[in-house]
Amino acid sequence: MSWWMKPALAGAALALFTAGAVFALPDGSALAFLAILLAVIAGVYIGIGLMVSDRFLVTLETVVGVFFGFLALTGLLLSPAILALGYFLHGLWDLAHHPRYLRSPGPWWYKPLCLTYDWLVAALIIIRFQF
Repeated sequence: MSWWMKPALAGAALALFTAGAVFALPDGSALAFLAILLAVIAGVYIGIGLMVSDRFLVTLETVVGVFFGFLALTGLLLSPAILALGYFLHGLWDLAHHPRYLRSPGPWWYKPLCLTYDWLVAALIIIRFQF
């Protein structure tokens, strides 16, 4: 089994739990839940960035975290499509944290777990809100 397979499976399992909640909630509550999750997930990288004394990395993580918070709020207020885009883009942000690109600290398993989760939740939003 590849090094990333176990964390990816854990991300898929978490996405299934999220799907259960999203399909059980009414539309507005499901959107609010998804928006809060996106903002919290984005905040994790801010916390990881604060683990080092690299001012550029902390600034970058904070700016990007605020951007995802903006997408979460905009998605909640305007369209589930914006939330789906936010989760998809956050998956790309996970890829950017590959050691070849951004050398941020954090557990090795977090990136494949989060990437899998983000992209499955983006698909979940498309399915749930049928756009």
